Order: sequence, then C-alpha cells, then structure tokens
Amino acid sequence: MKTISSLLFLLGLLLSVIWGVGSGVDVLRLAALESQLEQEDYSTVPYQAFSTQSALILAQKELELARKSPSRDNTIHTCQALSHLADAYSRDQTQGLVLAEWARLKASLGEFSCGLQGASVRDVCPEGLSVCDIESIVQVALSTDPLGLDILFEAGWALLLVGEREEGFSHWRKLLGFIRPTPVQREIILSSLTSLEDLALVAPKRFPNLISLLEWYEKSSQTRIAGTFDNLVADAIEDFQSSSEFSEPHTVHWLWRSYSFVQSDFVRQSLDRAAAKYFNLSGHTSRVDYFSHRATLTLLPSLVGVTYRESTPTQSSLTQWGSLSSLSLDGYDRSVGAYLGSESPAVLLELRALPASDSLDIESLTLYRSADNYHWETITPITLKRQTIEDDVQLLSFYLDPLRTNYLKVTYQDGVHGDLFRGPIADMVRVYGKPGGGL
Repeated sequence: MKTISSLLFLLGLLLSVIWGVGSGVDVLRLAALESQLEQEDYSTVPYQAFSTQSALILAQKELELARKSPSRDNTIHTCQALSHLADAYSRDQTQGLVLAEWARLKASLGEFSCGLQGASVRDVCPEGLSVCDIESIVQVALSTDPLGLDILFEAGWALLLVGEREEGFSHWRKLLGFIRPTPVQREIILSSLTSLEDLALVAPKRFPNLISLLEWYEKSSQTRIAGTFDNLVADAIEDFQSSSEFSEPHTVHWLWRSYSFVQSDFVRQSLDRAAAKYFNLSGHTSRVDYFSHRATLTLLPSLVGVTYRESTPTQSSLTQWGSLSSLSLDGYDRSVGAYLGSESPAVLLELRALPASDSLDIESLTLYRSADNYHWETITPITLKRQTIEDDVQLLSFYLDPLRTNYLKVTYQDGVHGDLFRGPIADMVRVYGKPGGGL
C-alpha cells in the first residue's frame, strides 16, 4: 500500500512538471498525500505545500504528530503546524477558521519562539495581516464569518490562552447558544471553567442549551449547583415560552430536568406555569390542572427520610435523612416521608420516581402523620392521582385537607414487591402548602 501511495505522489510530481500544477493534478497529488498520511508514511511527504488544501493537510499531520510526541518534539511539530496554517491563510485569506486555529496554536506556545527551530519554521504573522496580536487576529478571523461555530470555538480558546477570559467566554457563550458542542469541544470548555463565575460567563440564554450546560458541569465537576443560577433559568424559560420551539415534544424533557437546578420557589412556580402552558398546547388536560394548581402553592421546607422493613407502621421511625441513595418504595414493606420545618399546613404531598414499565399498586399505599417520628396515625387523602411525565418521572400526588404536622410518611405494604417506584431518597418526597400558611 505504501508503494502505491509513493507511486501516486511521484506521478503527481511528473505531471506537474509537464502540464503545470492544474486542478486535476492537485486532486491527484492531494489523494496521494492523504493516502500517505493515513498510512503514517511520512518518509516522502513534502515539507512545502503546493495548495491551500495541501497546507491544511500538512498542518493536520503535524498536529497529529504533536499529540503523540514528547514535550520537546510536541513543540517542534506545533511550530511546523503553525507554519503550514500561515501558508494556507496566505494562499486564501477567506479562511477565517484557519486563522483562528493559527491564533489558538500561537497562543498555546506562550512566550516560546518557533524561530529557534530553524529558518524554515515560522510563527510570524501570516501574510496579509497588518497586526499580529492574538486579539486582533481573532477579530479578523471572526470578520470572515461572525457566526462560524468552529471559528467561535477556536477564537474563544485562543483568547483564554492569552488571559482574555471574559471575551473568550463570550465567544463560547454564542457557540453554546446555537448548538450542542462536539464531545471534544465540550471537554475543553468544561475543563476551562475554574469557578461558578466562569460558568455564568459561558451560560447561554436559550433554555435547552442552558440546562444541558448545567447538567454537563454538575457531572464533570461532581458539584451540586442547585440554586446558583435561578435567575438565569427563570429568564431562559420566560424567553423560551415565546419561541416556536416551545410546543415541540422535547420541551417537556428540558422543563423537567430544569427543576433540579432551582431552589427559589418563585422560579419553581414559573416552571410550573410553563409546564401547564406546554401541556395545554399538547392537549394533556389532567397535567394542565395539576401544574396550574401546583404553581399556586408554596414548596414547604422538608427533609426526606426512609424506613426499611415496616413491621409496625404505627410505631416506627424514619431515618437516613437526606440520603442520596436510591430507594425502591415497593420493595418489602417500606416507608418514605418527610420532616416539615414549617408551621404552614400541608395541602399536597408528592412522591416522585423514575418511570417504570408498569404501574405501582397504589392500593397498597397508606399515608400517615406524626408529631414525634415514632407514633403514627393514618390519614385519608382527599384524592390520590398518578401521572407519568413522558420518560422523565412518575408522580403520585396526595391531595390533603390543610394539615399541620411535624412528619408525614407513605408506607407500601401487602402489595406485590418489585422495583416499580425507584429514585434517590432525598428527591422522592415534596410537600406543598398554601401561600402565607393559611388554612
């Protein structure tokens, strides 16, 4: 295979001498060059480019070698890639992405001078530019295509490397507002965020994109950020409701996922109203009623606990308060409940879990109240409703006469044991009351 590639390259050289370097010859030579690089046969690869495309291919080769090389050789290959990118831009000055990549590579070298590697390697400003600082070059690159997504990414990265964090993050914010970045871009962006202030600088205004970014950040940093960006979420959902995209089926997933980032009850109510509006557009009357009602209520402060193996539900205690462990409520006589840190009467208790293939036997559920977390008495709810919100959550909602109590719990007994109602203990129970604490 290497022999065939070499023959193709030599044939291209011969034809260029006879006919001149025409477009057909360039195609042949590029094919030979790409084949050599695919086979990692660098012995006969020319150093000098013969076209814009060949310069870009040679730059790509050097960057691949840089990634595989020790520190010193890495720098040499980076310098050679810089030289090829400068050559490519000089041949075609509409190539804004090439210029942005040159700026980012140059910035990555810091104070290092490629001139130390020899006269053939240059990191001087590409021909055709009157200024050569990174900030100016980035502006020239962006002027060729202000909304070019790859240019925005490279421009932001280059500016961060020279310490212009706010301006660099502003370009990434535009990028994140348009698309979901590639896995490589996402990794680089997330690794560049050193604080929640940085995260705020790149947070896009578009609602689904904002929620995606917050999810990625929590996962990569292993940090809970609920409540940190309530105002951003509130503004984003307000704007999103007026967009044509709001009525699309995927909206419900973004809505539900956004609740985990919100602590302000005012913002939670805004999300409830948005959910009611969405379900009205999609024709789910029962969900409209539910979220419209919940939007009028106040989420009461509470701490969630669990009891395993409920042998005597009227005399037992909730434990493991606030645990992030997962619980199957329908597994072997269990209870989940909440300590209420509020004087406000409860009017709605909500159990939530991940969706399942089948429904929990709600006839096996019993609601209890307690003053001391040991002596319990049963309560009969006004009604119990069950809903599954697409593929995101199961909701079991106990509507109550206004009730003041220290503890509430729901016990599953005597039903079929399984794994139909599962979720993190700390997120399984929500209790709501009327605004102002009135009865």
